[in-house]
Amino acid sequence: MIAAYTGRAITRPEDTYTGDYAIQLTHESPYKYVDANHTTDAAGRYANNARRRDHFTNNSHLAPDRAHPHQAKVVASRPIPAGREVFARYGDMYWN
Repeated sequence: MIAAYTGRAITRPEDTYTGDYAIQLTHESPYKYVDANHTTDAAGRYANNARRRDHFTNNSHLAPDRAHPHQAKVVASRPIPAGREVFARYGDMYWN
């Protein structure tokens, strides 16, 4: 785990919540999200998306944090040298 992705916990009966810093935690009703839009303390929100079609430059991914049900985490998918940028795929919904 590189960083926690914390923020406001959101629950909706339908898959309808969107936001620039929202991560969907569950894929069945009730749908749960964590939205880091209103905080600068969530280090995980600073991971960027390489936005390349092949995604080979992404070096991490976003995942629900099972130990903390109202947050997500950024997890390295390969070694990331100190001082290098963290890239994680945001998903197709972000870019649409």
